[in-house]
Amino acid sequence: MDVSLPFSFEDIDLGSGRLMFYMNCCDEDSPLLAHIEYPDNFDIMVEHHGAKIFTVTLYWGIMDHCPPVAVFRADDISLLEKALSECVKRAEREVEEKRFSYYGKLWDTEYIEL
Repeated sequence: MDVSLPFSFEDIDLGSGRLMFYMNCCDEDSPLLAHIEYPDNFDIMVEHHGAKIFTVTLYWGIMDHCPPVAVFRADDISLLEKALSECVKRAEREVEEKRFSYYGKLWDTEYIEL
């Protein structure tokens, strides 16, 4: 299944994010394509599902305990870079606004189809 991505994660402007892990092809053993860490407990996870559906998910807090902030979904590999770009913009905005807290009600996840 080794499907190569039409871009390299190293060439993407991640703003204040730091690339922690990446793969530039879809591996059948792991859905994870990239993990990007942002200040203030934000993370972006880029995943593929059978090299056919791609999701770019923005998390805040402990991923196992908090719902995602936003999930960008692309049904075509050619839209993955756009989904990542939109998610990076969202992460930068959330870092700047500082509206998330461990105290208070949980938020609703926003789902965006590209």
